[in-house]
Amino acid sequence: MSDLLQKRLEEQQRAVVITEFTVPKSLCADGGPKTIGMRALTAEMELLAAKLGKHDYMRGQYNATKMAIVELGGVRVKDREDVDRFWEHASPKLRTLLLKAYDRMSSPAAEEEDGFFASETVKV
Repeated sequence: MSDLLQKRLEEQQRAVVITEFTVPKSLCADGGPKTIGMRALTAEMELLAAKLGKHDYMRGQYNATKMAIVELGGVRVKDREDVDRFWEHASPKLRTLLLKAYDRMSSPAAEEEDGFFASETVKV
């Protein structure tokens, strides 16, 4: 990861809400983290993830999810390379769970979505 990206991520991680997930025992690799802490991304970070993914949807989601990971095993990530190494060694099932976790964290709840669309008005 570039030095500029590393610096931006460090600046934006100072005071954030972290949502922690426990990795299922069946998906814990030997020596791998038992918990993973994730944060919501800023709009700038989401755009950066899309750019790093060359505007390919799946690559963008992978990048956004990896950028959202701020703790591994309860320890704050200081070097983004640690997240890259973790991601490469994580099983496909664990990566899928993390993608779903990021999606759940960054998507509105059904009630929020229903209320938003129920409020629709058309003006001429």
